[in-house]
Amino acid sequence: MNYFLTKEQLNSEYIILEDYLYEKEAVFGCNKNNPELIRILNKAISSLNKKKTMEKIYQKWFGISPLITKRTSSDKMLLIIKYILFLSGTVGFSLYFWNRQLKKEVDKKTTDLNISKNELETVFNGLTHLLAVVDSDCFITDANKTFCEKYNLTLTEIKKSHCKSIKGIMGTDCNSCVIKYTFDNQCTTAKEIKSNGRIFKVSTYLLDQLENTKQRVLVMMEDITDFKITEQKMLQSTKLAAIGQLAAGIAHEIRTPLSIIRSHSYYLKKSDSKNEQLESMKVIEESVGKANKIIDNLLNFSRLTDNSISIDNIKNLISDIIDLNSKSFKNKKISTKLFCSDNLEFPVNGESLKHILINLINNSVDAMPEGGLIEIHVDLKDNALILSVADTGTGMTEETIENIFNPFFTTKPHGKGTGLGLYITYSEIQKMDGILKVDSTLNKGSIFTIILPNSRPINN
Repeated sequence: MNYFLTKEQLNSEYIILEDYLYEKEAVFGCNKNNPELIRILNKAISSLNKKKTMEKIYQKWFGISPLITKRTSSDKMLLIIKYILFLSGTVGFSLYFWNRQLKKEVDKKTTDLNISKNELETVFNGLTHLLAVVDSDCFITDANKTFCEKYNLTLTEIKKSHCKSIKGIMGTDCNSCVIKYTFDNQCTTAKEIKSNGRIFKVSTYLLDQLENTKQRVLVMMEDITDFKITEQKMLQSTKLAAIGQLAAGIAHEIRTPLSIIRSHSYYLKKSDSKNEQLESMKVIEESVGKANKIIDNLLNFSRLTDNSISIDNIKNLISDIIDLNSKSFKNKKISTKLFCSDNLEFPVNGESLKHILINLINNSVDAMPEGGLIEIHVDLKDNALILSVADTGTGMTEETIENIFNPFFTTKPHGKGTGLGLYITYSEIQKMDGILKVDSTLNKGSIFTIILPNSRPINN
């Protein structure tokens, strides 16, 4: 029926409600005593299977392929093998493609690493600072070209050498070695070292520790001799500039006792009274002492600064500076007040502190063109010297405060300031491990506060 309905193109006019009646395998029965018949039947069945005659008959009558076909074990095995081969091929291709992409990425990363390594080596060897890498046993593992040239050694000769075997700035005393200190305290360190008439700044930096390797430190050595000389010259230059500002007042201060000496010298020639002569001689001696004190203050201020520390009477030190500026204060209608204990002594670099105070006082004077008041307060707190210089001047804006310690920054008219005063003041305080704070209000005044630490006992 299906065959004829399909032939008449009536497929859409009917549906099959149930499965076909019989779709299972069929067998022929035959007497085993008739082997000839069995052979003929088997041959016929084999021929039908080979030519797929049953499938063709099925298709002719039902219009579709048979729903169930007999699959031999060899067919099933072949199908399984095909599936396995297809799966293996797919997996193999995927692995090949993945390995190929991975190889490309590895090659790319390797190339990038080589480029980065070459760039780092170029920078490492191109720096003018002396650079060396030292492990936790204090053996040098690497060094740059400048380091090798400094000691006239090859990199191979330097590698695996103990740091103290490199004569010069690396040092020979392990107890005071900056490298050992860095390893022991796990911190970055900087120290100035003198060697062969030169000054070197030695800085150490801990490097990240790699797995199964010793900890290492990068040692950077910079020759700062020329910088120190330039800094000293700048310091002396600012001192001379300050002396120039004081010259007029100093000249007047010296002329006054000289005039008194001259007058009393003339009086000595004319007087016959011994008492009057003695009185005149006493006045002359006092005037000479006053002139001598003025000159001493000027010479003390103008001399080159060293790094020596001594216990000074702070009030006397500040009073000398105020006396040095007294004439200038008077001409500019500026009064001063000093609040300090008479017996306050503190270990400081006296020359540096004088220079610091001169710069701060000069800034206060410049900030009060119409006159005003300068107050200097000195006190001890927590074994530290607290010194503040306050004025009633024009004050500063926040933007100015952020830049006042930068070199060559100045708010003064052209020719009135170099912009180095506060920069050198800040540098000098830093050398003494001190702190400089600024508090200023526009049109009300400024306060500069210096905090100088002390680890030694103070005698009061």
